[in-house]
Amino acid sequence: MTDKTKTPGATPGDDASGLIQKQLTDRRARNAAELDAISLAYDKHIFKAQGKRAGTQWLTDEFIRRVHLDMFGEIWEWAGKYRNSRGRQNSKPIYSGNESR
Repeated sequence: MTDKTKTPGATPGDDASGLIQKQLTDRRARNAAELDAISLAYDKHIFKAQGKRAGTQWLTDEFIRRVHLDMFGEIWEWAGKYRNSRGRQNSKPIYSGNESR
């Protein structure tokens, strides 16, 4: 798979491990699919919920993973799960799943 949209220093776009929608053969196609899914997740979780959650503790680990799953679950197998490996080269994970809870 050749990625014609590679940006210097960006996470490699040719890593399709965990890709559910095999027809998304380049980074541009995956970005477009992700953008659509992110917009739907925003409408579902953020836009419609504004004001309803005031005064309650709603920004929980479970909620964050649910939003992430809704954003990427139709595209990537890893959606809604904590990363077990380093994503970008030369970067360090800030928090593990246990530390963020």
